Amino acid sequence: MRKDKYQVFYDIAVALGSPMLWISADRKIRWYNRQAEALLPGIPSALGAACFTRITGIIPAVWHQLAAGRLVESVSITWNGPETRLRLKCQLIPVIREGSLVGALCQLFPDRTRDFGLLASRYSFEDIHTRDASLLKAISAARRLAVGDQPILITGETGVGKERFVHAIHRASSVANGPFVAINCAAVPTELVESELFGYLPGSFTGADRHGRPGKFEMASGGTLFLDEIADLPLRAQGVLLRVLSSGELYKVGDSRPTTVNVRVIAATNRKLTELCGLSTFRWDLYYRLAASVIDIPPLRARLGDIPLLVEMILSDLAMKYGAVKVLTGDAQAYLQLQLWPGNVRQLAHVLEQSYLLSPVDTMSLELVASVYGGSCPPDAGQLADRVNDELLVSRAVTLAEGNVSRAARLLGISRVTLYRKLRAYGFPSRTRAKGQRQRRPYLDID
Repeated sequence: MRKDKYQVFYDIAVALGSPMLWISADRKIRWYNRQAEALLPGIPSALGAACFTRITGIIPAVWHQLAAGRLVESVSITWNGPETRLRLKCQLIPVIREGSLVGALCQLFPDRTRDFGLLASRYSFEDIHTRDASLLKAISAARRLAVGDQPILITGETGVGKERFVHAIHRASSVANGPFVAINCAAVPTELVESELFGYLPGSFTGADRHGRPGKFEMASGGTLFLDEIADLPLRAQGVLLRVLSSGELYKVGDSRPTTVNVRVIAATNRKLTELCGLSTFRWDLYYRLAASVIDIPPLRARLGDIPLLVEMILSDLAMKYGAVKVLTGDAQAYLQLQLWPGNVRQLAHVLEQSYLLSPVDTMSLELVASVYGGSCPPDAGQLADRVNDELLVSRAVTLAEGNVSRAARLLGISRVTLYRKLRAYGFPSRTRAKGQRQRRPYLDID
């Protein structure tokens, strides 16, 4: 490369002694020094390439500041090498000639955040198993939204698989090579939420790290930040979050200078945010910002037809984990399809793993599975009275039992006489009997 063309930048880089890049106004990498070559894998092949092909994190908002002649400090970036990724900080020094931005000198620093091996998504959309139309619709919507950069809100009951969706969206997004950082808003003490999310400078408060610490937003810059249980975020932090989403800038605790970040935010909750907004515990403006793209995941009880598929996948994982193959009896699997599953897929996985570990043989019985699910088997009829009054539940039990009333009653945990009474009360059709023959109903197949 011609030293004379970039003499001023060469002299600055030599004087500073740190890794430097020159990025021209057309956002292409035009020059680098020896320190940058030693630091950045594959930098020679990146010369002349658009910077966004190798550097994640220098967003349009950064270029707007540079064009205005402002120094941009503490930008979190990711260098995407041929085989490795590096997490770095950079300072961008604008060069203005005749009122126009000529380019920027990019000074690189090591980033003191966690190792990238801990900041990666674990699941893709192929890891979400279903045959249910409503869940397939949610997956289709998530695939379409993944390619954008707008915030996404994922709703659904506890245990339906919201986090798996978040991982899959990140992996299918344009920032898939960037970090994936998650934080449970409900698990962070109120007084520490802002320092956890936005970071802090040395000595900002009693007990602070003497070197300061980056927040989750900085750690996720160039990638995805997952805010789980966002309904538990304190009101003050909600206001700061809204500002970051709007401007792409944050202020660390104890800092008066903004830090620019480029983060895709995905939030999740199992609560109704509109109700919380009505109670003034969640901000309407933040809700509207998040609710522009919503994915609702249906509960397991609304897609009980997925249970055989989920059972197969979970038992396969358990066989790999523990080194032995175990299966459910037909009655045990039918029993699972009759439950309400308040804990959804997470509860199903727990019940299967406990049953797997407790079963002394390679077949898990109805009695074992039912006892693990919660209660003796068969349960007392009185305990199930409210549920058995559900005509749909009775109908499903008879269907799963293929018309065998004894088996259906066993699955429901009630006596056969009680089930007969329910069938008559719900008007299940009877089969007319021939003269001299005992009357039989079409659902009767008594063993």
